[in-house]
Amino acid sequence: TGDVTDEADNCDSGLEATYSDAVADGNCANESVITRTWSVTDDCGNTATLVQTINIVDTTAPTFTVPADVTIECDQDANDLTLTGDV
Repeated sequence: TGDVTDEADNCDSGLEATYSDAVADGNCANESVITRTWSVTDDCGNTATLVQTINIVDTTAPTFTVPADVTIECDQDANDLTLTGDV
């Protein structure tokens, strides 16, 4: 989600931004919203704060493979088939 790399102050050159997160549930079990609050404080106690919103979403549909097509006689039970043949 990135890092702050442009901390700047007119008198302090050793600034390092820090953050804290608040996490809220999303619309399903795999989704969430992170509200990340970044702050940086100089040697004199002056603080700047900015908020970043990180949306974790699940937009990828599941995938699956179905068995190959098969033809059976009308008197066969489609739920009880034994397939034979060369592999």
